[in-house]
Amino acid sequence: MIQTNFAEIIDKGECLSTLHLNASISWPDQNLKRLANREEWSKYDFYPSNGLVGEIIHVINSTIYILKINNKYFVPMSKDGIRFISESVFKSKKDLSNNSGMDNRQKKINSDYDNFMKSMNQKPIYKEHFKIDLGKNFSKMFNTPNKSVTVNDILNEAAMYSCDICLNFKEKSGGILSNDWIEHLTLQTCDAVQDLIKEITHEHKLKVLNVVKELLNNGTAQIKVKQYYNYQ
Repeated sequence: MIQTNFAEIIDKGECLSTLHLNASISWPDQNLKRLANREEWSKYDFYPSNGLVGEIIHVINSTIYILKINNKYFVPMSKDGIRFISESVFKSKKDLSNNSGMDNRQKKINSDYDNFMKSMNQKPIYKEHFKIDLGKNFSKMFNTPNKSVTVNDILNEAAMYSCDICLNFKEKSGGILSNDWIEHLTLQTCDAVQDLIKEITHEHKLKVLNVVKELLNNGTAQIKVKQYYNYQ
């Protein structure tokens, strides 16, 4: 439920600037899907930044908020990237929301990401790196007193680790996380798990992938990962 009809961006890294590429997202109409992404914003040298305020015009999966900023720009934000504000606060800050455009850092990140994605015929292989971390996690899991480790425990570790990796990738790429990268990072994790735990099957990998996609798409991945790994 929306607490208010207005919000302020407090973490631009939670901007879902490529949400339109996610085929699993249900949009209210194709026009909003066309407008709510960085390709459209670039026509006006606009990019969301902290402090901008907007009207919440639509909510997706209860966790993704579409803000209308300056009556012109439509910005998908995760719940973690905004704070709800009153109409009076919105009106007081609205005139300050004339964005000067994408900063140089964000331009560089987006440019590097686009060039990287265009030039890469094959994505990097991370399995061996992931295997080191996962090996330590499984060692701790199997050596926990009075704990019987099940296949579901293994799959849950794979899902949480995959979500954590995807969230880190998203943060370093300026909020960009396309569906093909979610699949790549998750399957690299699952391949590492399978090397360590021979009982893991292809069906198990697909199950993990479905869980990861669901958590990332509905915006609950970050809190689940924090709870699982007890991050501060």
